[in-house]
Amino acid sequence: MITFWLLVLATGALGTVADIALNKWTKVSTTAWWSWSALLFIVFMTCFGLIIKLAKTRGYGLTVPVLFVLAFDILGVAIWDVHVENSTFTPLQWTSLVLVTIAIIGFEIKSF
Repeated sequence: MITFWLLVLATGALGTVADIALNKWTKVSTTAWWSWSALLFIVFMTCFGLIIKLAKTRGYGLTVPVLFVLAFDILGVAIWDVHVENSTFTPLQWTSLVLVTIAIIGFEIKSF
C-alpha cells in the first residue's frame, strides 16, 4: 500500500520536472529541451496510467489518486516558481492552491 502512495508522489514529482523542462524549452527553443520534456511527459503519462489502474485494484476511486498526482505536480511547480524563478503569486493564485488542498482533503475523507 505504501508503495502505491510513493508511486503517486514520484509521479507528481516527475510531472513537476516535465513542466519545468517544458518551461525551459519555451524560453530557449532548442530541440534538446523539447526532446527532454517530451520524453518526461511520456514517462509521466505512463506512470499516471499505471496509478489509475492500480487505484482501481486497491479500491480507490479515480479522483483521489488523480488529485494527489496533480496536487504534487502543482505544488512542485509552485515551489520552483517562487524559489528558483522568483515569481510572486497573486491572491487569486493563493486562493486556488488553498481550494485544491481543500478538495483533496474532501475527496480523501469521502473515500474512507
